[in-house]
Amino acid sequence: MATCPQCQHSNPPSARFCNSCGARLAHVGSPVRSRASSAAAPRKRSFLGRSISVVLWLMFMLGLPAGLVYLLGFSMKSEPEYRCAMSKLAASKEVKSAIGSPFEPGTFAWVSAWETSGAISQGHFSTSIAGPKGEGSVDVTSFRAAASSSFLVTLEVDGKTRTIYKGDYPCD
Repeated sequence: MATCPQCQHSNPPSARFCNSCGARLAHVGSPVRSRASSAAAPRKRSFLGRSISVVLWLMFMLGLPAGLVYLLGFSMKSEPEYRCAMSKLAASKEVKSAIGSPFEPGTFAWVSAWETSGAISQGHFSTSIAGPKGEGSVDVTSFRAAASSSFLVTLEVDGKTRTIYKGDYPCD
């Protein structure tokens, strides 16, 4: 029998509410909670749930900048225009006299504008190069289409800009 805490009426063991006054009955092994206390109680997450949330947040916060750095700084290095510009720089007597040979390209090739659509590829990127005699900034502007192309590679060393190559796209 379950005894009502308010009116002391004896109720059957299966009753959840008092048959006399309607009050909620407390059964052995089940805590009595009022509606206000259960609504206000914060929901606890498990350690695994918190850990997954932290990992997902970190992946987003670190992944977004890393993705942008890749797109703006590394992705150009896999393009044929980058490889072509590096070969033109390596063959240039002006580059050898200004910074020496061999030279090392910078870690990043920053893309300020690039578009590839079907057979057309155009844009601009810049990078740095360093050799035994010094270092410089390289700017490359490229346009390639089936009917025409243009390619411009410039090198700036000590405030002086040198045109390394200007003409049709020379590499294929």
